[in-house]
Amino acid sequence: MKKVYLILLSMITIFIGCQSEINFQDPPEIIYGVDICDQCHMIISEASYASAYYTKDRNVRKFDDIGDMVLYHQINKELVEVFWIQSFDNEKWINANKAFFLDGFFITPMAHGIIAFSNEEKANSKASEVNLKVKSFEEILSIDIEKRQEELNTKNHKQH
Repeated sequence: MKKVYLILLSMITIFIGCQSEINFQDPPEIIYGVDICDQCHMIISEASYASAYYTKDRNVRKFDDIGDMVLYHQINKELVEVFWIQSFDNEKWINANKAFFLDGFFITPMAHGIIAFSNEEKANSKASEVNLKVKSFEEILSIDIEKRQEELNTKNHKQH
């Protein structure tokens, strides 16, 4: 009987030791061409548009498009510890609250048209090129993505 307890205790110790602890200060890992977007269920393949977040209860959500991340968050209303995005210009992960966003008619994986920059100067330069205003993450989170997609679908349907 003592042997069974020792084996069980060893298995529990190994199991606990193998669980990776999430560090909210580090961005999640996305394996491009393999990982699936939590919103649209398509393969995440382009780093320039990828985003993710950690929930307070330590779940990771991954997305192929910033707009998909916003939409998923609006629908599911999860408590989020930190949002991460990859910068359009250099594909580096940054905390979304430190990013500079453009919301326009950019071609993105799910056609939400939102891109982000880690550098304010680069964001302002691109904004000037396309006549847009640089937005904060708070402004991006307030966009009614679902309504905007419905309007776009209606507009596209009428054109055909």
